[in-house]
Amino acid sequence: MPLNQKEETLLKLLINQQDWLSAAYLAKALAVSTRTVRNYVAKINQHAESDIIIASRKGIRWIL
Repeated sequence: MPLNQKEETLLKLLINQQDWLSAAYLAKALAVSTRTVRNYVAKINQHAESDIIIASRKGIRWIL
């Protein structure tokens, strides 16, 4: 299943940032809820067949 526009935008935000970003910041940037951000992360990781985005208490980060 291909990524939607907001999922692609999330991926671009994470790739361009070398540090942790909060789910709240990403949710505001995408105009969605933090739950939706977490769902996007799960979908992107599933689509990539491995975890390319990690989430922790520090925030969300691109790992490649």
